[in-house]
Amino acid sequence: MFVTTTTYDITISNESEIDITNVYSASGEGEIKVLKELKGRKWTNNDTFSFELSAGEAPDGVDAVPMPEQTRITIKKSDRNNAKSFGSIKFTEAGKYTYIVKEIEGVLGGVSYDETEHKVTIEVVDNGKGELVAAKGSSLVQTEAFTNTYGAKEAKGQIFVQKLLKGRAWTDNDQFTFTLSADKGTPMPAETSVTIRKSDADQTKSFGEIKFTEPGKYTYIVRETKGNISGVNYDTKDHKVTIEVVDDGNGNLVAKDGSALIQTVKITNTTGVKTGDEHNILIPMAGMLSAILALLIMIIRRRKYNA
Repeated sequence: MFVTTTTYDITISNESEIDITNVYSASGEGEIKVLKELKGRKWTNNDTFSFELSAGEAPDGVDAVPMPEQTRITIKKSDRNNAKSFGSIKFTEAGKYTYIVKEIEGVLGGVSYDETEHKVTIEVVDNGKGELVAAKGSSLVQTEAFTNTYGAKEAKGQIFVQKLLKGRAWTDNDQFTFTLSADKGTPMPAETSVTIRKSDADQTKSFGEIKFTEPGKYTYIVRETKGNISGVNYDTKDHKVTIEVVDDGNGNLVAKDGSALIQTVKITNTTGVKTGDEHNILIPMAGMLSAILALLIMIIRRRKYNA
């Protein structure tokens, strides 16, 4: 809105002379808006971002920088285009005015706030028609864009292997080796092979820390490496481990409900007759039983004969 004001000063002297003085003035209105951009995730109904406007420098000869009625605003998801104005600024004198817009740091998890002071300059000139207008290259209405980036902190997981040995006690010479594999692109620990010995606590060992930087479902395969310990039946199965990671929206990657970042695979070995060897053992045992039976028959017949 532009206003032209003309004041008439009329003086009547004793000689009936009339002096008329015209006073010229000009005015104009400006506005400073803030546009909030959020990258990395969508807006939620709980998101709020606050900003503060303060006066910078006034032109020479001007006492103060004109300010809007409100100097603090909060932008929410419901605000159109995620933008808001501090309100109307009324200029009554030509010159170059500066303002400082700052974001007030909030507490939204995972959000990096803009710590920069944004300087806004509005230069107004008198067009000679009672209007204060923007100087060339300036604007009465200006918008400052603030960008916040959202990112979730990495999650840390582990895969443990526990070796169970049934049929006999552990010996100092016992050792069992396991490998970890996964599809290309799956985050992996530093080590993909571990060996478990009697001295390891609970006969359990971890492949090491796994760092997850993106949500997703990650699948791993744990296999036992067949050894040569006599009498031990090794586990030949593929043991699948699935870790599903999600973003909780508060700046954290966490395990999805029903999953876990730390998981343990239990692999059992039994000791004794190896599967597939029973037939080889039964043959000599059958021969031995036949010989014993034949011997018993001979003894019985001899006793009957002697009688």
